[in-house]
Amino acid sequence: MLFYTIKKFDFSKQQIACQLIFNPISGTQPVVIQLPAWTPGSYTMRNFSSKMLSINAFDDEYNKPLGIEKLDLHCWVVRGTPSRIRIEYTLLANDQSYRGLFLDAKRALLELAACCLLPEGMHQHRCVIQISPQSVKESVFEKKKSLFTTLPCTQSKSNGFGTFESINYQTLIDNPIVVGELKYYQSQVNSVKHQFVVCGNVVLRKHFIKQINNICQTVMRQFGCVPFPHYAFIIFITDTGHGGLEHSACASIQLPSKAFESKFYNPRASITTSVLSLFAHEYIHAWIVKRVTNYKTNTTSLISPIPTTNLWFFEGFTHYYDILVLVRAGVISKDRFLILFAKELKKYSDCKALSWQSPSEASFDSWIRYYHPHSLSVLYDSSYYLSGMVVAFCLDTHVRECFDKSSLDQFIKHLAIHKSQINETEIYDHITNFFDLTTARLIQKLTQSRGVINISKSLDQIGLVASNQKGSFQLKIKNTNKLHNWIRVT
Repeated sequence: MLFYTIKKFDFSKQQIACQLIFNPISGTQPVVIQLPAWTPGSYTMRNFSSKMLSINAFDDEYNKPLGIEKLDLHCWVVRGTPSRIRIEYTLLANDQSYRGLFLDAKRALLELAACCLLPEGMHQHRCVIQISPQSVKESVFEKKKSLFTTLPCTQSKSNGFGTFESINYQTLIDNPIVVGELKYYQSQVNSVKHQFVVCGNVVLRKHFIKQINNICQTVMRQFGCVPFPHYAFIIFITDTGHGGLEHSACASIQLPSKAFESKFYNPRASITTSVLSLFAHEYIHAWIVKRVTNYKTNTTSLISPIPTTNLWFFEGFTHYYDILVLVRAGVISKDRFLILFAKELKKYSDCKALSWQSPSEASFDSWIRYYHPHSLSVLYDSSYYLSGMVVAFCLDTHVRECFDKSSLDQFIKHLAIHKSQINETEIYDHITNFFDLTTARLIQKLTQSRGVINISKSLDQIGLVASNQKGSFQLKIKNTNKLHNWIRVT
């Protein structure tokens, strides 16, 4: 068992004091421990070990110091042969990407990959993490602070603090922790408990919660199975941030407070639709990424990059649905949806970098290019979100035209029900088995070729036509029945 303790949140210094106690695997000498360099769902090196301020090792049985030294950038080696080892360490928590550890004067957000050391070879061991109310005791806001996580609680303390457990390390780091003055909102979607946990000075309106519930209900209907017993949106209010990180039973969402202000909030405002789309995107990832998994990135080896050529599927197909589901759920009008979809298609078609990168190449190079922009990125680095969205659109319209009563919805539902793991080329095999070889070869050509994909035929198949006059790209309806059949869940 790996037993973690968050001993202290030092809100004034933005530091977290941690402890790990474990029994090393018999015969394993020396003992090597590591801190991940990236977190699942975010495909770039974050080098969490750079936040390590101090680390000490002890023979926990006799409370004697052990030698510990840096082995490489992300690993340490512990000297000695004790039966039980205790590691005490302090981490800097100032990651404003909100993909690691963040503390300010009033609150904390912990992505546990950035916090929990892993002894080599022990990733399948049971994990326990203890966080007591005393960890925030010296904070002037201690009486107002509560804790939330989707980890199962085995020993409850006041205000959500306590002892939490997971079956292994990978499950542990799939559950973030938030501490602060939290507001809770609850709802039921198809008899499944959904929570909104807000950390920040924002009050959620009933109308907004209803919109998100409608989106969740529509996604469930699209993909059939429900991959979680309950779900939570952890909303962390920031000054300017806009983003999210998916987990199996929750999503960590970062948004500015103005996104929820009434003067900005209306169905026609871009900030409103981008917020709704963000919630939809992270929620859909519970199916596409967490249920239908990427074989390569579904790993416990988190100290080196793991490039993969199929992020166009995992992120691009999710992006396709995070727009489509808004109109399917009735939270935006058909006209508003066509404006949004046209905007995304325009961004795609205007991308000069498509002549340099295929969707597969953009996926593979994301670790070193997409998340590391420079002054010339617009010319050479394309988005696998956008190119994958276009591939999803082409696949969806193609199978609707060629196969009676078939659609991309049914394909994703099939993958989710069978809890498919997809490696580099297996996605084409799945398309072959569910549709046919011709369809698989079409998608393989689209994903491995450079250049802008021609979507005029796909638009025609769903009753739309593109108009590009005076630099204004618009989608116009020429067949209402075809458009209706595409928009509805099939």
